[in-house]
Parts: sequence; structure tokens; C-alpha cells
Amino acid sequence: MAKFVYVLSALLLACGTDPFTGGATDAGDLGSQVDSIFGYDAYPKSDAACERISAEAKMVVKPVDIIFVIDNSGSMSNEIKGVENNINTNFIDIIQKSGIDYRVIMLAAHGSSSSYQICVDKPLSGNASCSPPPSKPVNNPPHFYHFNYPIYSTDSLTKIISSYNMADPSGQAPGGWSEWLRPDAVKVFIEITDDNAYTTPESFESSLFALKPNNFGSPAMRNYIFHTIAGLSNNSPSTEPWQPEDPMVTGTCSGAVNPGSQYQKLSRLTGGLRFPVCNAAGFDSVFQEVALGVIRGAQVKCEFEIPEAPDGKIYDLTAIEVLYTPSTVAEPELFELASGIASCHDTGFYLTETSVVLCPQSCARVQGDVEAKVEVGISCVTQIN
Repeated sequence: MAKFVYVLSALLLACGTDPFTGGATDAGDLGSQVDSIFGYDAYPKSDAACERISAEAKMVVKPVDIIFVIDNSGSMSNEIKGVENNINTNFIDIIQKSGIDYRVIMLAAHGSSSSYQICVDKPLSGNASCSPPPSKPVNNPPHFYHFNYPIYSTDSLTKIISSYNMADPSGQAPGGWSEWLRPDAVKVFIEITDDNAYTTPESFESSLFALKPNNFGSPAMRNYIFHTIAGLSNNSPSTEPWQPEDPMVTGTCSGAVNPGSQYQKLSRLTGGLRFPVCNAAGFDSVFQEVALGVIRGAQVKCEFEIPEAPDGKIYDLTAIEVLYTPSTVAEPELFELASGIASCHDTGFYLTETSVVLCPQSCARVQGDVEAKVEVGISCVTQIN
């Protein structure tokens, strides 16, 4: 996992020394920008040096809310049984061993797989037994919640939106399944169907980002990943998922109605994986790969809180620098300060009142390199009262 280190440099104010290169800094317009963000004059006030502080910025793994959306139409009996057989042993077991703080929310009709419904067994759920299924699902806080709502062949995306703030038919979530989401968690959808959606990804995202509360981010910074298990044909080898960068799959696996192009587009858009749904007996390997995808999706936050300055000191944020050292090269790369997220690029970062935040593009680069190192350098100066 990539390593982040804060280097809070002890610099002489009068010299304006760069904390990484040792050269002179040029505050320029950057000083005005920092002043406007932080509400005070960030320029050096004194020629007294601060003590040197060095501290490792711990990589914080985000919690993850996993939303299963399962087609309850009449062709899905075997696939639903495959989910029941694997969700505990080949999915949650892997998630638990990773140490991720996880939560599963099931959007599907509760009941028997022979009736195209699903009953999730213990230990994930609170159901004492699924033979036969209880009259309504039994939740198991904080790890499992079942929103008992039927999903059909082509309406998964619209049902995700319409049920968000709708009372659960089983009476367990009066405010909708949104009650079970955690604001700080990455949201991971896992769509399981043998058909396609009649809603486009563009329309779905427009509705998704407009939901209140907004748990899914924005087009500029999505806070969700969409994995697809649908009617597309196999990759080669057959256990290998289709990656986000792989092209659209137009072929259909044996027995499926449709390759699920709308779901595929969402997976490619959000960094999700794609799998064929037809081999329900082989869902063990599929669920193992999805679990690993969930773990990767819950990677570190690319936001680093600026710690409190020592007594009598403030940070000279005109001299802030972010150095990225990829695992494949020895020479670090200097990331550049952007004026905000709208001005972001793949070597950028921006400032909030309390944090240094990597741009989405540079965040993706860092998260994709598990041995990388990022250093955030900030000058501290003596405050003049």
C-alpha cells in the first residue's frame, strides 16, 4: 500500500527556502490564493526558525458499503442460488480477512430462490435459517441489511433511485435504504442480472447525484464503483474479469438474454469489474474476484489532514509541496497546486481549510501503485501577535 509521509520543514522565514529543493520559493499569486482559503496572511512574519517536525501520515482505508442489486425475474433462479451459496464463503470471508470496515445492503425480493427471491443465510444475515426462509429478512447490524423490494429484468437502475428514500416493504427502513448508508464510506454496487437496463448511465448518474443525502459524489469525483455480473460472454481465461479499460463486450453468454451494455458502461465509467452471469456453479471464483475488487475500491483516502502547528507557529502554505515517488523510478515527481477541483489534472493537488487533497486523476495514479511514496512538505513559521 502506498506510503504517505508529512515533512513539516523548519525553515527560516526570511530565506523562504524550498523544503525539498533548498532553493528559493516564489510565493506570488499562490500567497493570495492561500490567504483566501485559510483566512489569514500566510506570508512569513519572522526570521525565526521552527523546530523540524517529521511524522508519517497513516494510510486510512475507507469503510465500504456494498449494495447488491439482484434481478428477481423468472430466469434467475440458478443465479440467485449461486449468490446464496457463495456470499458467505467466497465473498464476505475474503472481505473480513482484509480488515475492511464493511456493510452489505441487499436490494432484492426476500424469499426462496425457487420463487426467484433470495434469502441470505447466517453468519452474514440475522436469519436463523433459510430452509425455509423466514417471512421477512432478519438484518444483522452493522454488517447486513436487506431491503425487501423486487427487482425485475430491466428496472434495476430505476429501482435503485426510487427505493432510496422509500419505506422498506418489510418495515425495517421507513426512510428507505439510504438510512443504512454511511456518509464516509465508498459505495460499491454489485449488479446481478441476465438482461439489460432501459435506463442510460447518463440518466442514472443524473438521478443518483441528485439524491438527498448525496452519498455518491459528483461527475468530477465519484464516490461509487459499479461491478457488473450480467449476460456478457466470458473473458479468456473464463475466470478472468473484464477490466474497466477493456472494450465493451457485445457477445452473450449461454442462456443470457442480453450482454447488459448499460451496466457494462457504468462499470467502465466507475472502475468496476465485469463478469458473465451464466455460470452460477462457478460463482465461487467470480465472488472471490469481486471481493478483491471491493477491497481495491476501498483504498486509501487521498486527503491528508494538516496537523495543528506547534505553539506560536503557523504554516507557510505558500511553500507547500507534494512529491510523488512511483515504485518504478527513483526520482520523485513534483505535484502542482491547482486552484480547486475544477482545475485538477493528473499531477495536481488542491487545498481545503484543513487538508491537502490529491486531484482525482493523481489520486488514481497513487492508489494504483502499492509501493509508491507521497511526501507533503509544509513550512512552519513563527507567528507574530
